[in-house]
Amino acid sequence: MADVVGARPHPPGEYPIVIVGSGPGGLQIAYLLRRSGITFAHISRDPEPGGMFRTLPVFDRLLSWSKPAPAPGPGVRGEAWYDWNLLLADDAHRVAVSDMMSSPGIFPSRQELSRALAAFAERSRLTIRYQCEWTGTRIDQGKFVLETADGEYRSKVVVLATGMSLPWFPKVPGIEHAIGYAEIGDPNGYRNRRVLIIGKENSGFEIADELLPYAGQVVVAGPGPTRFTITTGSFAGSRARFDQTYEDHVVGGGSAVLDASITSIQTKSGELLADLRLGEIGRPLPLVVDDVVAATGFTSELGDLRSLGLQTFARDRLPAQTPFWESASIPGIYFAGTLTQAARGLRKHGVPSTSASIQGFRYNAQIQARHIAEQHFGVTPPRSLIDPPQLRGFLLRAASRSAGLMSQKGYLARVVAMKEGGLTHSGLQPLTAFLDGEGSALAVAVEVGSDRSIQPVVYLRQATRVSEHILDPHPLHDYESDDHARQLDSILAGWPLR
Repeated sequence: MADVVGARPHPPGEYPIVIVGSGPGGLQIAYLLRRSGITFAHISRDPEPGGMFRTLPVFDRLLSWSKPAPAPGPGVRGEAWYDWNLLLADDAHRVAVSDMMSSPGIFPSRQELSRALAAFAERSRLTIRYQCEWTGTRIDQGKFVLETADGEYRSKVVVLATGMSLPWFPKVPGIEHAIGYAEIGDPNGYRNRRVLIIGKENSGFEIADELLPYAGQVVVAGPGPTRFTITTGSFAGSRARFDQTYEDHVVGGGSAVLDASITSIQTKSGELLADLRLGEIGRPLPLVVDDVVAATGFTSELGDLRSLGLQTFARDRLPAQTPFWESASIPGIYFAGTLTQAARGLRKHGVPSTSASIQGFRYNAQIQARHIAEQHFGVTPPRSLIDPPQLRGFLLRAASRSAGLMSQKGYLARVVAMKEGGLTHSGLQPLTAFLDGEGSALAVAVEVGSDRSIQPVVYLRQATRVSEHILDPHPLHDYESDDHARQLDSILAGWPLR
């Protein structure tokens, strides 16, 4: 796909910001930063938009749905509520992924999502210097210098939307005998073979489900109990749609799902011998198979930033970040897209963010673009005032209809601050940033409770003291009822609204 303006935009040079990556994370932050009026260079090693979705997932079908939204009307939630792959944009630039889907169902293929991302870039007139690979980094006179084959880019702010597409393998002796997730090939090639899949997250069960009709035996192994989203009530675990292998295991269909760690893999007479340790007690289970597949996840593409002091965690797979997705060790380096999952949030009751997917990180980008514009360039976005009598309805409407709050449960909150001019809507913010902040303000979030119910939570902050107030759940997530209004009135009673 050619760039919209010129064949090779953003030549090497000095810019206020440099964005790296043209997957959905890069496209989203670029769109929102441009809307703030900030100039930047946008580079990508790829020949067109799409990022990792140009090649992954290996069996094409995505896990996140894109449902057509109902016709607008009273009480109807916005389009982003239904389309988890929709990038946030003004009406003139928005591209519904469901419009790109030719097959029935709600889960788009990676090709359909890639087409939607390309359409978004074209419709939004985003200019990107494609086939320009970031190869090195240094700091010179307080600015970052990004080295590329085309030349050097200098800036005081860098936004990395490079994703997590590098395969990660555990340090298991003999792991070199395993096939990587992206190398699995045609499932028909595993007909009548015994296959061990290491890893019980989405990629492990995705492969297992695809191999079930062909392989003679499928064993999925990983430490800890098997967790599916339908039983955890959150995104902690594998998507429930990948439950065929587990069901086959439970009813005795021939496959097996094991709580086991793999300590070594050896070759033996043309076969593979995997040494497993079952459960917490570590009872040995030697397993002879024809193939081992390492569906053990991915790691971040961080270039040479570790040599500049970039701190990482999760066995060096994720960059340590502030609540606003800035490097915790190299100020001025920001992360966008799926890399924002490294800002963990509160994880109340073990519930993580959805920042690893478009559904979640698109809202992170909204906040991040505003934060970068304000902190680094003095661009303060307009804030709307809320009349005190309207506050109750505003908060309950946000809890009921905000796709950002529902998508990022317990991670993002809608904030109203007490300013000299009155109650000011401060937009979405990371909940951790609000709780660590100062001054009179309140926030509403949607959270998963200890009993896995979904409920609104209101936080009141005075100076540095914060109180937490839980509203009743509702089976249809409708919190604009008289009962919820009475609950909120009781919570707000005595809190200074002026």
